[in-house]
Formats: sequence, structure tokens, C-alpha cells
Amino acid sequence: MRFELVSSKYTSIMKTSTYHTFLGAILLCFITTGFAQKKLTNKTTPSRIHQPSSAVNLSLSATNTDTLKELEAKFRANYKAKKEEALAYAFIHNIPVKKMLDDGGFAELQFISEEGTPIYYRTFNSNAAVSTRTNWLNTGGGLGLQLNGDNLVAHVWDGGHARITHEDYDGPGGNNRVTLMDTGAEGGTQLNFHAAHVTGTIMGTGLGVFAPPNGTSKGMAWQSNVRGYMWNDDVAEATGQANDGTGGGTFNFGYDMLLSNHSYGFIAGNIPDAWFGQYGFDAVDWDDLMYNAPYYLMVVAAGNDGDDNTSNGNPLAGNSAYDKLSGHGTAKNNLVVANAQDAIINPDGSLNSVVINSGSSEGPTDDYRIKPDITGNGTLLASSGEDADDSYIGLTGTSMASPNVAGTLLLLQEHYENIHNIPMRASTLKGLALHTADDPNANGPDVVYGWGLLNAKKAAETITTAAADGFAEVEELTLNQGEVYTVNVQANGSEPLLASISWTDPAGAQNNGTNSTTPALVNDLDLNLDNGAVFYPWRLTGVDTNSQNNGNNVDPFERVDVTGASGLYTLTITHDGTLSSGSQDFALVITGGQIVAGAPQIAFASTSGNTTENSECGFTDISVPVTISAGASANADVNFTVNGSSTATTGSDFDLQTSSVTFLAGNTTTQNMIVRVYEDGFVEGNETVVVDFTVNPNGGDAVANTSLDTFTLTITNDDTAITPTVSNVLFSENFDGGGPYNVTTNQSDLGGTPVDAWGVANTAGASSGFWDTSGNATNFAFTNDDACNCDKSNDLLTTTVIDLSGTYVSAALTFDHAFAAIDPEVGDVLISINNGATFTSVLNLTNTSVNNGGGSYTTPWMQGVTVDMTPYIGNSQVMVQFRYNDGGGWLYGMAVDDIEVVAMSEVAVQTAVNTGTADQLNINDAGTAYSADTTTGDVMAVIVNNQTDDYGCTSVAVSRAGTGAQGYSGSTGLNQVLDKRFSLTPSNSIGSGDIDITFYIDAAELGGWEVASGNNPGTYSMYIGRESGGVLEDVVVATVDAFGTHTALTGNFTGTDGDFYFGRQHAFISCPGITKTWNGTSWSPSAPTNIDAAVINGTYDTVDDGDIEACELIISDNQILTVDAGHYIRIQNDINVDGTLIVAHTANVVQVNPNAVVNKNTGTGAVINVHVTTPVLQQRAFMVMGSPMDLETRNGVFTDAFLVLDHAPNSFNPNTHPNIPQGATNFSDLEGDFWTTYTGTINPGEGYIVRPQTGYGDPAGISYDMTYSEGTLNNGTVSRTKIYNNVNSPAGTPNAYANPYASAIDGDQFIQDNGLNELFFWEHLTPPSVIIPGEGLKFDMDDVSIRNFGGGIAANNDDPLNIPSNVISTGQGFAVKAVANGMVDFTNNMRLTTGNTTLRTYEEEVDRLWLRIESDTYQLANNLMIGFNPLATSGIDNGYDTDRLACSVSIYSQLETGDKRLSIQTREAFRDHIKIPVGFSTLLEEETSYTISLSNFEGANLENRAIYLYDTELNILTDLTQEEYSFRSGIAAQDRRFTVVFEHDEEVLGTSQASMEGIAVYPNPTSSMLNIVSAGSQLEAVKVYDVLGRQIANKKLNGVQTYQLDMSALHTAVYFVEITTPQGSAVKRIVKK
Repeated sequence: MRFELVSSKYTSIMKTSTYHTFLGAILLCFITTGFAQKKLTNKTTPSRIHQPSSAVNLSLSATNTDTLKELEAKFRANYKAKKEEALAYAFIHNIPVKKMLDDGGFAELQFISEEGTPIYYRTFNSNAAVSTRTNWLNTGGGLGLQLNGDNLVAHVWDGGHARITHEDYDGPGGNNRVTLMDTGAEGGTQLNFHAAHVTGTIMGTGLGVFAPPNGTSKGMAWQSNVRGYMWNDDVAEATGQANDGTGGGTFNFGYDMLLSNHSYGFIAGNIPDAWFGQYGFDAVDWDDLMYNAPYYLMVVAAGNDGDDNTSNGNPLAGNSAYDKLSGHGTAKNNLVVANAQDAIINPDGSLNSVVINSGSSEGPTDDYRIKPDITGNGTLLASSGEDADDSYIGLTGTSMASPNVAGTLLLLQEHYENIHNIPMRASTLKGLALHTADDPNANGPDVVYGWGLLNAKKAAETITTAAADGFAEVEELTLNQGEVYTVNVQANGSEPLLASISWTDPAGAQNNGTNSTTPALVNDLDLNLDNGAVFYPWRLTGVDTNSQNNGNNVDPFERVDVTGASGLYTLTITHDGTLSSGSQDFALVITGGQIVAGAPQIAFASTSGNTTENSECGFTDISVPVTISAGASANADVNFTVNGSSTATTGSDFDLQTSSVTFLAGNTTTQNMIVRVYEDGFVEGNETVVVDFTVNPNGGDAVANTSLDTFTLTITNDDTAITPTVSNVLFSENFDGGGPYNVTTNQSDLGGTPVDAWGVANTAGASSGFWDTSGNATNFAFTNDDACNCDKSNDLLTTTVIDLSGTYVSAALTFDHAFAAIDPEVGDVLISINNGATFTSVLNLTNTSVNNGGGSYTTPWMQGVTVDMTPYIGNSQVMVQFRYNDGGGWLYGMAVDDIEVVAMSEVAVQTAVNTGTADQLNINDAGTAYSADTTTGDVMAVIVNNQTDDYGCTSVAVSRAGTGAQGYSGSTGLNQVLDKRFSLTPSNSIGSGDIDITFYIDAAELGGWEVASGNNPGTYSMYIGRESGGVLEDVVVATVDAFGTHTALTGNFTGTDGDFYFGRQHAFISCPGITKTWNGTSWSPSAPTNIDAAVINGTYDTVDDGDIEACELIISDNQILTVDAGHYIRIQNDINVDGTLIVAHTANVVQVNPNAVVNKNTGTGAVINVHVTTPVLQQRAFMVMGSPMDLETRNGVFTDAFLVLDHAPNSFNPNTHPNIPQGATNFSDLEGDFWTTYTGTINPGEGYIVRPQTGYGDPAGISYDMTYSEGTLNNGTVSRTKIYNNVNSPAGTPNAYANPYASAIDGDQFIQDNGLNELFFWEHLTPPSVIIPGEGLKFDMDDVSIRNFGGGIAANNDDPLNIPSNVISTGQGFAVKAVANGMVDFTNNMRLTTGNTTLRTYEEEVDRLWLRIESDTYQLANNLMIGFNPLATSGIDNGYDTDRLACSVSIYSQLETGDKRLSIQTREAFRDHIKIPVGFSTLLEEETSYTISLSNFEGANLENRAIYLYDTELNILTDLTQEEYSFRSGIAAQDRRFTVVFEHDEEVLGTSQASMEGIAVYPNPTSSMLNIVSAGSQLEAVKVYDVLGRQIANKKLNGVQTYQLDMSALHTAVYFVEITTPQGSAVKRIVKK
């Protein structure tokens, strides 16, 4: 493939020209197709959607075959004569017939003017589909229409022929799709690059793919066909194609030529001045053709003379910037196309912005018709070339914009025919395109853009909506002489109402005058809309002005625009004068409304509205008009109902004041529905009120307009949250407003062409052949070194002055930039604080540019680059400068956008009394409301209504102010309250509410109270008291938060009414007893109790001086209170530490009030130390620990620890390795990311793995002392998240916690209060690596003990008697298995004053037993507890039954059904005949010996009783109270292998068990002979096995009942003797001494 550009840039930064160097302008490409007209013989007239009541007949205009034949003959004769004259002239005067032009165009001599001037035709020199939204119609486009131009033909007349073998004319779009029609007349194929480019723009497949900004070569109708012609004899050839009689064959739906493209015209410098804008012979001929072929539309390029202000020496109105159209460009019935740059299109297909290409020729015509008609995209379009089958070129011009439009119109014809089975008339197609075009400047049509940029998406949607009876109309009608067409149009109320008419006008009389304003229009149709006010169509009032104040008598297209339209309008179409032929076909297009006819229709005038909610206590009534299209025959009742889709709530957000209205018979007076919207102070999302209506016609003819019977009112919330700071935008520039801009440059005009400094444009305007700034959809500032190759070593873009002298707390500069950053070019940011006198560079810009090859670079945009401007606060003359430096060479460039400087200032807090201007808030439902002074805006409070209580209108005010302290009910000293007081007064008093209120306190108010009352910062807890009617209703502890430099105090209250005071707890509630003081030797006047305040004024040690019970405790400065091991202090409320509090290992500090605090006075250097000593640990042993202090850190208490790990439950994925038992509780993680190294704060209540050793070399057998000292003691509810990872660990996710108090807690209470089942404890018995065959757990599950309501079991690796009790010590960690997300809470009611020991203690005795299985070979073990409790059942009981752990060797109990595998099972109350199934599993593949023993039992029912273990596989019964049971096994998983029973039971033992029980063996142990005696059965055989399972002896017996087995020769060991009788076998364990 070959693609030829204007120039190339190589890495050496040099440029060179290629073949098409002369194509210096940018190309705009668009598709156009046209094909011949078919006589009306096989098509039927489509039915109208709405038929008006007037006598306007719908007709489908047919091709005037005879007239067209006559015209063709005339045109051919005229052309032949003129061409022969021109050729003779050229020969005589030696001028070229064909020539290349300096601007890259091509020209050919056509005729000699009357003035003797040679007249030449000349050519007018992908983002095109995006700009005109054509891509929305293609396959894969956003509208889903699959429109590609299949079986459609566009006709192209141009300066030569396209290369029919080009690859882009074959392939996926279809083969051989270009046909040359005039090669015989033209002496063979005349290849021409311009014709090739135009052809490809219409129908190219898109095989050419190029670097930005060229895109691909894909045409608009990329599966269509093209018939190509040279421009010679064009009007005659077109007349023949419009009437060739073939009916289009398989193309064009059976119609002849529908569309043609003509990207050529006269050379401006060669024609007389009079021809500019003149309705001359060329325009007359083409209009005559199109009038007689009403389905044929000619698409014409406007020309590229926009920058030529000299060729027309006598421009219209003397304005040389306009009046540049000539020849066929001034015809009435064609579509003349202007050329724009690439448009910026929003994601929804709407236009963001577009800029005209300056070379595009401007209108108007001399009679002030709006020409050009429309704008396409023809800037730098890539399309097919002519010199090779894979050649591609990029061109710019209206020549490219014209096929861009033509090809797109072909797709609209395809869409219309798909729906209606017939194509549109040319006037309909043209009218639809102009009606739906995007006005770039939103001020109506002009002579630059015409009606605007083609919007194919909107046009296609209009066709679709009209066909579906929606709010659009596309109708083809006929107006007869003297008739008036009138219909009612109902606006939809949500978009502008636009109505337009378009018609193909008969050819007018040729006008040879200069700037003659005589209208060329023959049939003058008129359009207006009327709803009491009359709305007229657009018209030009000058070359650069327009209006809608009167009718239009020059254009064959009229459009009326009504913005903000609602309700009914009368649309009227009339005509002036006499209609040629007695009638005129026309098209009617409406958007934003629909024609209503027939029965009177009732409708909302608008289907939507909006209102602002407001924040006070009032309401706003919204009046919603309801209309009727005509008087009804009977009274019509309209009933309103609120739709359930409303998000606003009736009664609190709004009320529907109007339930119904009535339209009286024959009356069309508009009625109104009233919606009352209530104000509130809640910060919430916008809400909607949706109201429907139904009509009761009372026997009359009124009906509901079902498209307009629902009204949606959007209530916009205007309440905003209070924040500590507010942003102030001090400077902003986004370069999108069209200027002037808030910047300067070293080029005077920022909006001009950026020769050697900065300019403003979008991507299309800023990018060049080798530098692309794609990625920004808006305008921006740029300097392009690539485009100008000039000295840009100091290009400066400087902001205007920025004032930073305010009281700001921070400031920042943000901007976006695109910077090639190719060495040696430099971009940086500079700042001046002296009004630009000097600048300092503060940031070097960098970027990662994309090398496209061939010297081309794409520079991505860097978004939101930030520079801290805080250091410049206080300066009033700040300027920011952006500098580009190309190093004096030829490089690329730099772009900047969205420059903003924002400074943050602190929000002010209301400090003055403002009861006279109290803030009014409507608190009528659940939600959050913010209160501020109504005059100053200074903030006061935040009110959160947690329930749906209706407090009504609530006033908020500061009722007392000051910066000191006052007594409350006689309180003095520390217990005084703040001067500041708030008062709230609701309309409705609620006594059982749940409402959070945050009050804002100024720094001076709080600091003044501390000084006046003697409260040092950090030594107190703040409380809020609410007093109502002289009664103290609430006293709550305040949550204290910083609010900038101020303070926010939040409390939860049962009501809002009353006065709110702030102080310590005892300002409101004092201890009912008296103050008891310790002087170092005794209490005065006596020891305190729980109603007394206790003051420590001397050294106190609980081991000598006793435990303390008090209401409040104060430890004075320089005094020490030591709570010794095993002792406690229990304080009802606050503990204030000005001195030192030492909590020894195993001591307990308990607070009762959950809102109480431990105040640690940092001002006096107060100290709180909590000591914890670990058990004796081995090398690399670990513990799970937490902290009793709120600010403890890993580098504080655990500073010497070798390792501290935090856990992440969301990362837990149970290990599925085959060596790990599945289906059991398993805390081993598959990926090893469950535990991670931790260095931060020890969060209260969270458990961490701690290896307290300093390293691997620490000796074994030592304990470690830990001192917690950071922050203060935790008290009250401590909540932690409980995380359940149901994806990776559906059976349960481990979460680690730790006791957060300086006291023991009751573990059973923790389980009960949090709805848990059990607790798991790591007993730090072995290091985190174990070498056992078949096992590879990182943290050994054999180190885990378990506790539930039924009891506990020891860890497998621990002493089996070390069973966890219900006590959890200070800082001790544990785990729970989460099966649902939620929270766990530690609360004060769990705290204990005893039992705070890290080592486990034994529990009270109940009926339970513990079994233990061991493998001596590998020292593996596992424990099982079976308990009996009247509160439990034989099934699963939460808190009493716990699954087994995932251990290598496991013994577990099961339900009687055989379900579950439990490590702790609590059965119902003990019974003698109870039976418990027991299972066994092992992962050890090697067959080895296992021993099951009874490690412990307790309880009255189990004393002096046999506890049997029955092996159901070997049929062996063992009394575990007398001996252990041993057996051998390899890898196994055996449910119900054993049964635990408490009496002989034939059902358990089997029918032969009684006789087997009669066998005795003795002595055991024995040194020689073993006697075997069977009382009831005969002995058949005796076999002996060693512990490895090897058979040692086998003796067959003949029915004897006694036998002596000689074991004297055997080694000292344990043996198994199997005795066989007719009833079965029994195995006895024998010890050989």
C-alpha cells in the first residue's frame, strides 16, 4: 500500500517532498451517491402517518420523461458548440486545454465567456464519518442500522476517472464496484487523482490504514457502487442518467439516478464579477433537470476560495469576505457543501465543537439565499489514489467534504427505503439533512456553514421516530393552488420544536445582472407556527446577519425553531402568488413534536420540569399546564395519580395538590395541576415526582395523548455538606469560549495563526503531519514547531495576575499538557510573584511520546498535573508561565489545557449569639441536615436523624457565646461547662428519638474554656448535656474530631429540643458518694466504694494496700498506682492519670461505664504501663497477641520482636494440598499471603502473630516481658470487622482477634454476644515448620486448642490436661471461623477482675472425657473431647459442637447418623446406654502403630465407671479406664471406626461378643508362659503379631478351651495375640517382659 502526504519528516529532523507535494491544503471527505430516476410504474404511494383535515393531496412526483429527453438533447447541443469554440480558441491563442494548478488542483477548458474569457472547470480540494456521525449508521454503529450502501449507486462527475482495479473498490465491500460511463467519448480512461479520491471517499472499503490524523480510507457507503464520468458535458450526461429508462436495475431500489457528486467549479480568477452569486445559465440548467427528476439530488462542493478576497472585485454588500459561489453552486435545488475541520464529537454522538476550514467558499447568492446549504468534513481525508492499485493520498477541500455528505445521504435513502419500501424525494432528503444539521454557533443559518454540520445520526433517528409515530414527522405532501395546509402540533416539552418544509422549485429565469437581488424562487411556500405568538422561519437579512421576524421569499427550504416549546401549536403552510403547474410537492419535517389530529387529545404541555428544593421550612407550588387539542363533545375529567417509580416521598418531599381537572365541553382553556414541593435541610440526591393521568370522557370524544400523559418533576437538592475547607477558584482557563483568553503570549493574537508562539485550536487544528495531539476532545493552547519549522526557543504562555493574598491554607495549580519531550526540546512551568518581572522554573514537563515511524510522533495528554502553590500564599501578583523551547531546531511542540489555580480557605464557625436569625431546617424524615448562620454562612451543626421521626421545622442557634467557662447547676473548677451553648427548637418534640448532632466549636472557645476551668488538653473526656424544660434529658460522651483548626463534638440524643452544654461528665453527673483520698498510708475519711471518687495522692500498691472499687479515680501528678499480679481495680467511670499507672502481669483494670475514658495527661508527663509476660517459649515459637492500649505500635511494645504478622481474611484460600485433610477446619493458606509482615499501629481488638525473639539464635526455654505504653487504655465497645471470604473459603474464613483490655474477659460471653460457635487458640508449642511425612503446614494445626460452651480440648502438641478455660487474658489472641460478614464486639460486660493468666487454667468439673490418639513413631497426636450437658442435644448445637481441625492424625466424634466430624462434641445429659460414634484418619502412608488413651475424664456420672472403646473393624472392646488401646494403620479415613460406650451392649458388640468376653489371658505382662482360657467357646487358633504387624507365631488348635502359649523366646516388647473361636476373633495386647 502507498500513501502520499504533503511531506515527510525523518529522524534527522529534515523534510522532503513527494509526488503530491502540491496538495498543501487539508482535505474534507464525505460520501455522496446519486442514481437515475425511475418512472412511477412499479411503486405505490406510501400512506401518511397523519392526514390533515384540509384538502391537501399526497402525491408522489414522477419523473418527467419527455421533458428530460428534450433537456438532454438541448444540453448536449449547447455543450458541443461551446466546447468546439473553446478548443478552437485554445489552438489559436496557444492556451492549455488541461492544466495542473499551483494549489494542487486540476483544470480543464469548458467554454469561452461572452466577454471572451476562457472558462475552466477546476477541482476543489478518516475522520469524516465521525464528524458527520455517518459511523453511527454503518454496521457496528451505535444505532444498529447496518447501513453500508448495499446495491446503491452514486454518480461521480470529476476531472477524470478513478482506477477501477484499485483494491479499495473490491474486497469486503464487493468486487468491481466502479464503472466508467464515458470512456468512449473521452478517448479512453483518463486517470485522475482527484476523481479517485472522491470515489474512494464515497465507497472505499477501507483497506488503507494510516497514522493520525488521516485514519483509514473507508468510505461513507463502503459497500455501494459508483458510476464515474469526466466533467465534460456533465449536465447532458446527468440528464440522460436521470432518465435512462433502466429503472436502476438491481440498484437504487429500482430507481434511476438518486445522487451525484460534483467536486469542481469555475476558476474564480477567470470569471466576471457578475457571475459570483448570480443565478446564471449553469444554475438554471441544473435546476431544470432536478425539477423534472424529483428523486435526483445533485451534491456540489462549495469551492476553496474562502481565503481569496480579491477575485470578486464587486462583492455583495461590498464585503469581500463573502459572495464567492458561482456556476452550479448558486442553483436552488442542489445541496452545496462547505468544508470543516475534524469535529469534536461527544460519546453520545452530539456535537462538541467544529471549526470551518478557512479555505471553504462563503455565500450567499445575490438574492440572499442561504448558500452553502450544509457543511461536511473535508480536511486531510485519506482515500484511494490513481497511480497504483494500492495507492492512497490525503487531500483537503470542499471536494472532499462533498462526497463525505453525498455518501452519507445515500445511507439515509437506504434507511428510509428499508422502512417505507420507497426512497425519499430529493427535496425530502435535502430537507431532512438541513433540518437535523448541527448549528456550530447556535445562532441560526449563515453563509459559512449553511444550516450547519451534517448530523447523520440525528437524521436517521428522525426517520425512525417518525415511522414509529413518535415525536417526529417526515411527510411528503402536495400543496395545491390557493390551499392552506394546517395541522396541530403537540410539542414534547423536552427539546426544541423544529418544523421545516423543503421543495424542488422550478427553474427560474436566468439573471445576468451583477448583485441582483431579484429572487430566483418561482413557487414561494410559507411556513409558520402559532400558539398565540407567531413563529417565522429563518432568513438572511444581510451577508452576515439573519432573523426569524418575517417570512422567507427566496429559499426553497424554510425552518421554524421554537426553543422551550410546550403545549399545542398550529402549523400553517401557504403560498404567495401563483404556483407553477397549479401545485407544488414539498416535504414536511418536524422534530420535538408530532401532528395530532382526530379526537381532542389531552396532554401535559411538557412532560418534564424541575425545581430547586431549598433548605428552609417552606414549600413551593409547581404549576403544570394540561392542554386539550380541540374542544371536546362533553366535559372531560382528567384524574392524576402518583407513579410508583417516583423517588420522592409523598407527604415529606411533596404532595399532589390537584387530584383532577375538568375540560368543559367545547372549551380549550389550559388547566393546571399543582405539585407542592416541601423544603428540607437534608443532603440527598435529586428526586423525582412522576405523575400519570387518565381521562374520563363522560361519553364524549376526548382521549389521552399516550405519549404525553406522564409528567416527571425533578427536585434538585441544593443542600451541601459542611467541610472544614472551601475551594476558591482564583484562575481558570480551558480555551473553549472563543476568547479573549486569560493568558498572554509573545504573539499578540492568541486566536490567530501560531507562527512563532501559541495559538488555540482543537486536535485537528493543532496537529500536523508529524506531530499529533490526539486524546483531547476540546480546544486548547498549543505551539507547533513541526508545522512552522521556526525559532521557538522561547515560546511563552503566561497567565494573567493571580491574587493569593487571602487567608488561604493551601493552594495548587493543575493543568493538562501534551509535550513531545524529544531531545533537545524543553517544556517547563515557571512562577512569578512580582507581576511577571522575574520568573522561576518550578517544574520540568515530561511525557512518553509514541513514535509512529517516519519522523511522526503522537503525544498523549498528561491529565491533572499539579504544582503546589501553597508557598506563594500571601502574594497578590502571582503569574504562571508555560515555556516551550525547541533548542533552535525543528522539533514538534507542546500543548496546554484546563489551567486552574485553586486555593483552600478554612470554613468559619459561628461564635456569636444568633437567636434572632436562627437557621430553620425541616427535619421531617431520616437523613442528614447541615446548619449554618443564615446571614454569615458560618457553620453551626450537623443533624443526622437515624429514624423516620418528624421533628418538623427545627431552629438551630447559638444562644450563649464566649471564650470562658461557667458552672452548670453549681459545678465548679474542672467541672465547669463552656460558655458556648446551642439551642434547638423543633416543631414536634420527640422523646424517644435516635438523632446524632455534631456541634462546631471554635478553637478560641475551646481553648478559653480549658484555661478558665483548669482542664489541660488531653486530660478529659468531653460530654454533651441536653437540657429541656429545666430537666437534663441526655448526657452523652462526645466524639471529638478536628474540623480544620476547630473542633467538632458529636453525640447521640433522644430528642432535639433544648439547650446543649459541653463539659466533663461530672459537670452533669457527679458521683453520689464523697471524695476519698489516699495520702500514701491510708484513705481519708475511709476506703472508697463504687459510689465514691478516689484520689491517689501517695504511692499505692494493691498487694499491700488492697484492691480498689470507686466511682471515679484520679492519680495525682508525681504519684504512682501499681495494680499487682492477681489484683484489680474496678472504676465505674473515668480514670484520670496525671501521675503513673502500672498494671502488672495478670492484674486487672476494669471500667464499668462504656463511655468512660482513661485520661492520660500528656501535660504532666503521665505514664501508663501494662506488663505482659509470655509463657516459656522455644526457639522460633510464636504467640497471637494484641494490645490493651489504643495507640500501641509494632515498633513500640514489639520493638525487639523478630517478626510481627498481620492477617488478611480476604486473601485466605484454604490449602488443598493432598497432604492436608479436607472437610475439616483448616487455617493453612494456599498462596501463603494470609499472614503478612506488619509495621504499623496495633489496632485494638485485632490479633497479630508475634515472634518475640530477637532472631533465630535466641535460646529456648525463656519467657519475654512486654510493656504496653503508647496511648491510653482501651475502654467500652471495641468493634472489629468479621470478614467471610465465601468465594475462596465457603466453609469459613479465619479472623484473628485479641483481648483489647487491661483485664481478662469471659470467652464464653464473647462467643454468646457475637453469635459465634467457638474460639481457636494457637498455643505456641512448635515453630512454624514441621517435618512429618505427608504433611507440610506452615503453622501447625496441632498447636491449636479449641473452646466452646461445652468445654475445650488441648492442642494436639500440648499436655492433654492443658484445656482452654473460658478466660481470655490481657492481649491474648485467638481466632474465630467466620461464616458471614459482620462485626465482632468486645464490651465491658465481658471484663473480669480475676483469672488474668496467660497460661490456661482448669475448669469446673462437669461430665466430659478426653480421648487422645498418638503415633509414637512420629510423635503425632490429636485430642477429642466428648461432654454431656442438659442444654445440648444429640445434633449440632451452636456454641457446643466444633468441627475437627485439619491435622495429620485425627480422632473425631460423629453424630449418631454418622454425619459431621467433631473435635468437641457436647451430647445431651449423660445416660448409661448412650453411644458415641468415633472416626479416625491419618495422612501417614506408612503403616504404623497408633494408641488411643483416655487422657482425662471428670464428672459424677463418669466416676467409678468403665469407659469402653469398641473397634468395629477388629471387633475389639477395650476399657480405657484400665488400659490403652493400640492398633496399626496406613493412610486412612475411617468414619465410625470406633464407638464409645459405657456398658456391655450386644447391639454394639455383636451377637458373639458375650462368648468372646469369656476368654481370659494371664499373666499380662508375662516373662514366659501366657495362659489362654475360654469359658464358653472352643479355641480354634492363636496367632501372635509384633507392633509392625509381622506374624510371629501361628498355632492351630482342635477345639480345646485352654492353651499355654510360650513367649519366653520373644524379645521384650508389646505383642498382639489374636484368638479365634467359632463365634469370632478377639485381639489382646500383651507385654513381654
